[in-house]
Amino acid sequence: MNLEDNKPIRKEEMLEAYIRYSKHRGNARVLLKQRLEAILAAFNPELDKNVLKYFNLGYLIDKNCSEAKLNEIEAITGRKFEDESSDPYMSWRLGMFVSLLIYRLQLESIHDAYNGVYEYGKDFAYGMTYAQNVNKEIMQLVKEKVDRLIFLLLGDKYDKTFTVSELKEKYGYPSLSDQELQQVIFDDMPD
Repeated sequence: MNLEDNKPIRKEEMLEAYIRYSKHRGNARVLLKQRLEAILAAFNPELDKNVLKYFNLGYLIDKNCSEAKLNEIEAITGRKFEDESSDPYMSWRLGMFVSLLIYRLQLESIHDAYNGVYEYGKDFAYGMTYAQNVNKEIMQLVKEKVDRLIFLLLGDKYDKTFTVSELKEKYGYPSLSDQELQQVIFDDMPD
């Protein structure tokens, strides 16, 4: 048994898996897709195998969203929303979810841009390091707020926890450890 087998998998790990999948290529992307599909299948067993289309289009949104979640969304956004449509995929939650997900992926690409600055000259690196330090705390706060809204918008179905072991046994989660996956990501990097 791997030490990671008892690691809890929640909706936060689902979003992180999606973000990592979106930004990697090669063998790592294949493994990250398998991880993400296993996590999504655990939360939504009725979905077909191409679960990524559900994520990209916002179709993961559960029609059941507690009053407490809706109230928290309104408190965070400062906006009162109209009643839900009978079709959750045509509601304000869908539009907000998709736009926040796109925004969250863009935040990640800004973060990644800072990580590659040392390939440029020393003076450029100093400037980017300063910009990174200025933005670091702000970006972390924004990511946390955006993530919180994404989790609320998903609805009630995602308030579950699974272990890596459960995901491996029932949903085909790859047996590769996080450390081994990191090595695959490293190996996929261009020379």
